[in-house]
Parts: sequence; structure tokens; C-alpha cells
Amino acid sequence: MNPLRPTASRPFSGGARPGLRRTTATKTRGKPAPLNGGRAHPGVIAALVALVCIFTSAAALIAQPQAAVRFTALDIILTTDVPLAAYQIEFQASSPDVLLVGVEGGETEAFAEPPYYDPAALHPTMGEGRIVLAAYSLSADLPVGATRVACLHLQIPADYELQPILKVIIAADTNGEAIEATIEAQEGGA
Repeated sequence: MNPLRPTASRPFSGGARPGLRRTTATKTRGKPAPLNGGRAHPGVIAALVALVCIFTSAAALIAQPQAAVRFTALDIILTTDVPLAAYQIEFQASSPDVLLVGVEGGETEAFAEPPYYDPAALHPTMGEGRIVLAAYSLSADLPVGATRVACLHLQIPADYELQPILKVIIAADTNGEAIEATIEAQEGGA
């Protein structure tokens, strides 16, 4: 008697119990049988839901209308009655929407290099629209009168009228003595 052949007393062969189906390669067409009865794993479902949420939020952020901005250059001009050898000035934007994006030097050879400043002032979350600029020159040909000592590059709202707050911290002559200086800004330079 063949133990694998069904008989009247033993209807199922191979140790299968009544009420359970056997899954074979022929029933799944050559694919391994699913371990969880064909249902998706809960972790896979959670990952897919998370991806859908991420892509939906990213699409919403991209679709938000961006405020119109423009870029401008702002010339910083110091006026003195004696040769200007060194200066330290402060620029403060009158709106938190103004971003500093670059700093250039001045128009004369004495101040052609960009002034010294803290690069963190150009970072949108750290600078807060404020920057302190400083420079000195050992040149024999120092400027007298009105001279552009720096140029600030700004990103501002398109409909915003720029009204910077400027302050001369110190200006000095060739002997390092403090001198009188006035400061102004002209938009649309460099």
C-alpha cells in the first residue's frame, strides 16, 4: 500500500490535515507562495502612506505663490573733508524682508577691495538685515570728499521702497585720528 495514495480510510496524503489547503508551485504559477496570505505587510502600508503625505506637502509648498522680489545694488557713500584712511559703518534694513546677498568694494583704489564684515550677516536667519562694514587703506592716494566705499547687493520685495538705516561708527585719517564723516546710500549702483 502506497502511503501517499488516498484511500477511503485516509482521504488526505502527505500529512495534510483536513480543512487546510496546500499551496504548491503549480497553483501560484511558479512563484513562491505569499507568507501572509497575499496581504501587504503593515510596514509597507505605513511607508507608502508616509511617502504620499511627503509628496503631497511638497507639492503644496511648490504651488504656493511666491512673493515677487527684485535685486538691487546700494552704493554706500562717505563724505569727508580730509583724506579717509579707515572707516567702520553699520547698515540696517528697515524691513525683515530685505536680504543681504553680497558685498563689493568701493570706487577708489584705496577701497577697491570688499570691506571686512561677518559673513553670517549674509545668512537669511542670522543677519536680520544688519551688517557692519570696516576697511582701512595704507595707500598714498586716499579719497577726500564724497566717495563710494562699498556696494551692498540686496534682495527686496518688488513693491518695497528701500529706506536703509545707516550709521558711521568711526572714520579716521592717516594718523588714526577720528574725523567727521557723513554717510548716504544711493540705490541702483555698481
